[in-house]
Amino acid sequence: ENKNNTVTFLGALAKDKGVEDAIDTFGLLSKNKNLSFWIIGKGGAMYVARLKKKCKSLGIEKRVKFWGFVSQQEKFNLLSKTQILINPSLKEGWGLVNIEANAMGTPVVAYKSDGLIDSVKNNVSGILVEENKPIFLAKEVFLLLENKKRLVKLSLDSIKWSKKFEWSKSRKLSLNLIENL
Repeated sequence: ENKNNTVTFLGALAKDKGVEDAIDTFGLLSKNKNLSFWIIGKGGAMYVARLKKKCKSLGIEKRVKFWGFVSQQEKFNLLSKTQILINPSLKEGWGLVNIEANAMGTPVVAYKSDGLIDSVKNNVSGILVEENKPIFLAKEVFLLLENKKRLVKLSLDSIKWSKKFEWSKSRKLSLNLIENL
């Protein structure tokens, strides 16, 4: 078990990907003193500055690490060290990041959004929250961190779930989606 006490957001740093909700969730989770928060993905310089300011106003700036853009290899390395990925995206083609996290044994706590409901199998590869608000993400993450046995089971089931998606197949899916946009 080489996982850090880390909750991670992975995606483009854009409003509709839910990064602001992710930071609000981190703020709520920061009551748990030994958690760190990672934000992996790139965004415009001005927007990133605004996000960092938001972290500061919530008093969590010392516990949030902005990784920026990372290589595929580094991404999987970071995911393998993450305890839980949160995905508060409101608009998602399909949610490949969820499967990538699952492949590393990291369950996902996600919003019930189109796309995410296909890539997160509730209570198997992660948890779909009852309402798309940071408070519900935080609640489910807290409950998971409290219940180590459930977290381990989700972690193992995540790996099995991810194996259903051969990468070639999901890559083709992504390419088709991009072409159809």
